[in-house]
Amino acid sequence: MKRGTPKPLRSFTVTQKSKIELRRELGLRIKKARVKSELTLSELALMVGINRITLGRIEDGASQVGAFTLLSIANVTNRPFLWLMFGSDIPEEHKIIEGFDSVEGD
Repeated sequence: MKRGTPKPLRSFTVTQKSKIELRRELGLRIKKARVKSELTLSELALMVGINRITLGRIEDGASQVGAFTLLSIANVTNRPFLWLMFGSDIPEEHKIIEGFDSVEGD
């Protein structure tokens, strides 16, 4: 390595299986938030500015969801963003405010 060239960061490798599993779990939490908010797929999709079919694919774990879309879903469904991201397994370093990281009835 040349002098002054930064060392590469340690990489975190996610296997394809874990990517699929993570997407599926995220989709299930999004669907749970939508159902608890008594919104249809079409209503939530319209409110967050995405296509109904896209939202259905996200809920099924077949499509990825961007951070801004996920934040919009959290706002519309009144669910914590971190709960949507991690479920009840929120890493300690992300737990900032007591009670902010959980959802009643979860």
